[in-house]
Amino acid sequence: MEVKSHFKGIIHCHSNHSYDSIVSIKEIYNFAKNNELDFVILTDHNTIDGSLELRDYAKNKNDTNLIVPVAAEYKTEFGDVIVVFNKSEIDYKNSFNEFYKSVKLQDAITLLPHPYQSHKELDRLYNVCDLIEVYNPRLSDTKNVEAEKKAFLQKKNYYFGSDAHLKEDYENVIVLIENLGDFKTSILNGKISLFKKSKTKKINIIKSQIIKGFKQKKIILILKQMLKIIKLILKNELLNKA
Repeated sequence: MEVKSHFKGIIHCHSNHSYDSIVSIKEIYNFAKNNELDFVILTDHNTIDGSLELRDYAKNKNDTNLIVPVAAEYKTEFGDVIVVFNKSEIDYKNSFNEFYKSVKLQDAITLLPHPYQSHKELDRLYNVCDLIEVYNPRLSDTKNVEAEKKAFLQKKNYYFGSDAHLKEDYENVIVLIENLGDFKTSILNGKISLFKKSKTKKINIIKSQIIKGFKQKKIILILKQMLKIIKLILKNELLNKA
C-alpha cells in the first residue's frame, strides 16, 4: 500500500460536547469521510469526551483509517491551551504549573490557540506550548499576523486552526501535515501547510455565542448577541466574514 506524503485533516474544532456548539459526532464523522480526511483533532472545551466519542464512532464503523487523538481545549489561568494525546482528563482547575505538569506526565503535547485572544502571560505560553496557532478564521487578520510574527521570532512550530463551532464552518480550514511516520511525530516536527482556508462568517460567531447562552441559560448573553445581529443587518454586514 502506498504511504501518503501528508496527513490531511482539521486541527482545533468543536462538537456538541462544547458549551458553544451543537455539531453532532455523526456530522463530524460524515464530514471527515466526505472530504477524505485522514485525521480530526476534536478539541471540545474542558473535556475529552467529544474526541473519545468520535474515536469510538469511527471504530464502530470499522473505520481504521481516520485518526482521532484524544484532545481538548482547556481553560487555564493564562487562557485556553489545547492538549493532544493525553491519556485522561487534565486537571485544569489548579495553577498553570500543575496543569502543565499533568500534561507532561501524560506525555501529551500542547497547542496554543488564538494567542492574541483572551490570553495573558503570552511569552510564557509561547515558551511552553509545542505549537502555536498562527491562523484562526474567527479572528482578524491583524491578530493572526501578530501570532505568526511571534511564532517566527520565537522559532516555534505552528499550525492553522479551524475553530469550527458550526457544521458549515468545518470546511473553512483544512491542513496538510508532512508524514514523518507516526502521527504524533508528524505534528510535532512535520511541516504543516494549508489545504483550504476561508474566514468564518460574523453571523456564525454570533450563533455560537447564542448557543452558549442557551446551554448555560445566560439570557443577557443571548440578548447581547441578538443586538449584534440587528447592528449587522443595519450595516448590511450580516454575511460578512471575520
